[in-house]
Amino acid sequence: MKKNEIMVVVIAISSFIVGLSFSYEFFRIPAIIAAWIGGAAAAYIFLSAEESVNDEKEKINIKDLLNKLDKLKGNEKQIFEEIISEDGKVMQGILVEKSNLSKATVSRILDSLEGKGLIVRQRHGMNNIILLK
Repeated sequence: MKKNEIMVVVIAISSFIVGLSFSYEFFRIPAIIAAWIGGAAAAYIFLSAEESVNDEKEKINIKDLLNKLDKLKGNEKQIFEEIISEDGKVMQGILVEKSNLSKATVSRILDSLEGKGLIVRQRHGMNNIILLK
């Protein structure tokens, strides 16, 4: 078991015990239901906090971005800068609007950037979401 998993189990068990005694004393709710709800809530809170810590770790390294940007020229650089300015996540249609380039040109540029390993395209209905890699 990982450290995080152990902490979740400990929190869930302690919340279960606290919920059990609290619900019986004050509300006369069936103790087992209240305890499980309390344990689940505590585990959810803990896991949510853990996700936000992981999000901070995944933030893009500025120096790395600048190095990648220096290697690009022309429209590729323009599109890549626009993706960066949108915090690394943008709809393909927005890139077309902001760049004043045709859909086909933007699509070819994104193909090139994806081939260089700089971005990832994710299908979202009839659109693509462009993400920095």
